[in-house]
Amino acid sequence: MDVDLRCVMCGRFNEDAGHLISKCKTVKKVWQELNLKVLRAKLEQQLSGKNALQTIYRSPEAEQMKAILCLWHWWRERNGVREGGKPRNPADLSYLIMSQAGELIRLNKEDPPVKIRGRVHWKRPAHDNLKINIDGAYRSITQGGWGFVIRDRSGAVIQARAGAAVHLMDAFHAEVLACAEAIRSASERGMSRIELETNSMMLRQALQDNSFNLSALGGVILEIKHEISMCFHSFCVNYCRRDCNK
Repeated sequence: MDVDLRCVMCGRFNEDAGHLISKCKTVKKVWQELNLKVLRAKLEQQLSGKNALQTIYRSPEAEQMKAILCLWHWWRERNGVREGGKPRNPADLSYLIMSQAGELIRLNKEDPPVKIRGRVHWKRPAHDNLKINIDGAYRSITQGGWGFVIRDRSGAVIQARAGAAVHLMDAFHAEVLACAEAIRSASERGMSRIELETNSMMLRQALQDNSFNLSALGGVILEIKHEISMCFHSFCVNYCRRDCNK
């Protein structure tokens, strides 16, 4: 068989694991945008995958998370380009990686001691929009749930629903299900001007661009986007911290 062994990202050298993750001229730009040039240089010197992983694990937590997500996203990026897709700008890819890394680090940390502070109140939607606050809960593949509440500008509840969810992959899966249920209910009631508010930066990113279309939840996300484009005259998605999502 006549197999082209050149790197699908740069087209210059034979593609092996070392070239793809640390030596390719395109991936170098992503590592640079992530401010991980020193770590990339260390990975370039490793002689095995095991040594490369050990090098990452010896790094600070923030660098670890960004490096692991970089490897995963870059492998997915490579597969997409191989199948005829268009590569993303390194700056856009690094922004997605840093956003996910920050959220995952926050989720993995124990809750800090409760501090007494002023309560943040729910904010009114603009003009005649309706605001949908959504939230997902995840504990295990058999324990999870979703919920949403739709309010008008005066704060009056138009609709609220909640339900259990099983066979979840992660917390992001629960957030996507909550979004899907909220969008479906809003469209069925003929609502046309929507502000969606979520505490998931990943969900906001997924609805704003195509970065999650090839993920395991890509089909559900594409269905949500299609319903939004077909049913709403005005739609925006905003991120807020959990304590604001009340």
